[in-house]
Amino acid sequence: MLLYQISMYLIPLITIPYVSRILGPEGVGVFSYTSAIMSFCIVLTTMGVAIYGKREIASCLDESTRNITFWSIFSIETMMLLLTATGYIIYIYISNTPYRVAAWLQLLALLGAWLDISWLFFGVENFKIAILRNILIRLITLIAIFIFVKESIHTNRYVAIVAFSDLVSVVPLWLMLKKYVTAINIKFNDIKKRIIPMLKMLVTAISLNLFTIADKIILAAYETISMVGIYDNAFRISKVTVSIITTIGIVMLPRMTKMFAEGSSKSFDYFCRSLSLTMFVGAGCCFGLIAVAPTFIPLYLGDDFYDSIYITQIIAVVLLFIAWGNVFRSQYILPQKMDSVYVKSILYAVCINLVLNILLIPKFSIYGAAIAYMATEGVMAVYQSYKVRSAFNMRLLLRTNLIYILSGIIMFWVIYILGNILSGKTSMILLLTIQLLVGSLVYISISCYMELKIKNEVIWTELLRFSNNIISKHGKQHN
Repeated sequence: MLLYQISMYLIPLITIPYVSRILGPEGVGVFSYTSAIMSFCIVLTTMGVAIYGKREIASCLDESTRNITFWSIFSIETMMLLLTATGYIIYIYISNTPYRVAAWLQLLALLGAWLDISWLFFGVENFKIAILRNILIRLITLIAIFIFVKESIHTNRYVAIVAFSDLVSVVPLWLMLKKYVTAINIKFNDIKKRIIPMLKMLVTAISLNLFTIADKIILAAYETISMVGIYDNAFRISKVTVSIITTIGIVMLPRMTKMFAEGSSKSFDYFCRSLSLTMFVGAGCCFGLIAVAPTFIPLYLGDDFYDSIYITQIIAVVLLFIAWGNVFRSQYILPQKMDSVYVKSILYAVCINLVLNILLIPKFSIYGAAIAYMATEGVMAVYQSYKVRSAFNMRLLLRTNLIYILSGIIMFWVIYILGNILSGKTSMILLLTIQLLVGSLVYISISCYMELKIKNEVIWTELLRFSNNIISKHGKQHN
C-alpha cells in the first residue's frame, strides 16, 4: 500500500522539476487551476466512495451481499456522473475561461474517477492489483511527459497526458472484476437505501475538497496564475509526505471495520501501535521537510519557485495534524460508523478554511493560503480526537507520542546546523544527501532511545522484526 501511495505522488513528483522548468509558473498554474475545478466535479461524481465503498465492501460477509453492495454503489455513481458532466460542460460554455482546451481535456480525468473501482479491491484487502496497475500507468505517464512535453506551449499536452492516464489506469481493475463481483439485476430499493449514507459522505467529500481547491481558486482571483503555480508546487510536495503518513490508515480501515464488527479485543492494541507508527512518520516528515526546504526547493524546482520554500515549511506543520487525526478517523471514527462526527468535523473545518482564505489571501497572498490550510487541518484533528476522548486515555496517547515530536525538533537543529556549516563549501546535491542521511539517523536513534525510556517500543520492535526477517531470509538462501 505504501508503494501504491508513493507511486501516486512520487512519480508525478519526479516530473515536477522538468515540468516547472519547461512550462514555467504560468503553465503549472493553468494545470493547477483546471485540475482544481475538475477535482470538485470528481468529488460530486464519486460521492466519497473511496471511504464509503471500501468500508461497505469490507462489511460484506458473503458474495451475494458484495454483489448487491457493489452494483448499488456504482449505479449511484453513474447517475451522479451524468449530472456532473452536464454541469461541467455548461460551465465551460458560459464561463468563457481562457483555458478552455485544458478544461475540455480534464473530462478524461472525470471518466477515470467514475470507473475507478479500486475501493472494491481495497475492501476485500487485495491491494496487489491496484498497486501494480498504478505503478505501471504512472511510469508510462512519466515517459510520455518527457517525450511529448518539450516547450512552454505544450501545457495542453501535459494536461492531456495526466488526465488520460487516470482513465487508462482503470482498465486492469475491470478485467479483474469478475473474480469478486458478478453481474446482477439490481433493485431500486438496494440503490435507495444507500443514497442517504452516500449523500452524507458527499457532504464530507465536498467539504474536504473545498479546502484543497478553495485556496487555489481564491488565489487565482487575487493573484496571477503564476502565483497559483508557485503555491501548488509546494502543496504537491507536501502531498507526497501526506501519502506516506496516511498509508497505515488506508490499509487498516477495512481491517479495523472487520475487527469491530467481530468484537475483537485486539482492536485497541492495533490502534495504539498504528498511532505511534503514524506519528513517528509524521513528525519525521514534518521537521525533516522544514529543515531541508532551503536546500531542496531551489535545487528541485529552480529559482523561479524560490517562494515555495516558505510555503513548504508552513505546510509541513500540517503533517503533524494529519498524522494524529488520520488515525482517529480511519481506525476508529469511520470503522465505528460515527459518520455524524466525521461530517461535522469536516464542515467546521471547511467553514474556518473559507473564512481564513478570504481574509488572509488578499493581504498575505500565498502565505495566507498556507496558514489557512494549516489551521483547517488543526481544527479537524482536535475536534475529532475530542469527540472520541471517552474511548481513549488521551493523556497517555499524547505523552507516548510526544517523544517523536521532540526527536523531530532535535533532528531539525542538526540538519539546520549542518546546512550552515556546509553551505557554499559543497554542492547542493551532496549537502542535501548529507542532511537527509544524518537527519534520518539522528531521528531514528533518538526516537528508539526515548521509546526504551518510556517502555513503548513500537519503532524499536518494528526495526528488530525487519532486521530479523532479513537475517532469516539470508540464512535460508545461504543454506
